[in-house]
Amino acid sequence: MIHTHESQQQQLQAFEQACRESGLKVTHQRLMIFRELVLTPDHPTAEQLHQRIRKSIPTISLDTIYRTLATFEEHGLVNRVDTQQSQAHFEAAGTGHAGAGTGQDPRRAGGGGRAPAAAAAGGGVRRGNQRY
Repeated sequence: MIHTHESQQQQLQAFEQACRESGLKVTHQRLMIFRELVLTPDHPTAEQLHQRIRKSIPTISLDTIYRTLATFEEHGLVNRVDTQQSQAHFEAAGTGHAGAGTGQDPRRAGGGGRAPAAAAAGGGVRRGNQRY
C-alpha cells in the first residue's frame, strides 16, 4: 500500500491523540518507532526496527524497542503480524499491510471490537482469530 505524505501525517497525529487518550506519553522514542512502522512498506521485526532507528537514536536499546512494541500492541496501536518464522513482525495499526496481495485483511477476521486507542489510530490488534 502506498502512503501519501498527508496520510502518514494523519496516522502520526492519530497516534499522538490515541497515546494521550490511553494515558501514554508521546516520547521521541515512541514517535520514532511508530513513524518507522508507518513509513516502511514491510513488516519489520523488533530487531530490524532497532537497526533502523539506531541510525537516528544511537542510544536506543533493543529492550526499549520490545517494550515499546508490547505497549503499542496492548493499546491497539500496532498489529503483530503472525508469520511462519519464529520472529514476530509488526505494522502500524490501520496501514493495511497484512494480507497484501491476498485480498484479505486479517484484522477483519474473527469478531470483537477495537480498543479505543486502536479506533483512534485507525486499526486494531489481531491475535489468532480474535480482533481486539
